Amino acid sequence: METQGRALEDRVGAHVTAGTQTIQDLHVALQGLDHMVQSLDAVAGYLDRLAEGAPPQLRVDIDHAVAAIRLRDLSNALAGHTPAERVRSGDVDLF
Repeated sequence: METQGRALEDRVGAHVTAGTQTIQDLHVALQGLDHMVQSLDAVAGYLDRLAEGAPPQLRVDIDHAVAAIRLRDLSNALAGHTPAERVRSGDVDLF
């Protein structure tokens, strides 16, 4: 998914900055974005079900792994911290 995301960044970035990409190129990039979002949703559902089915004695200390996440909001979400301020409906809420 990282590779797909990087390719999407390149295509959309080239389209925006140079204006030389065709609408068809942008359409292909947007299809890639849709596939990436669907993949992330599927992985999230998989991990949710995996966690629900895990026995209580099988717990993993995630502190070391979460420390590798450079995006603060994502790191906090993975660590189970809730944001202090909730986003209003209609605003972008990534996590």
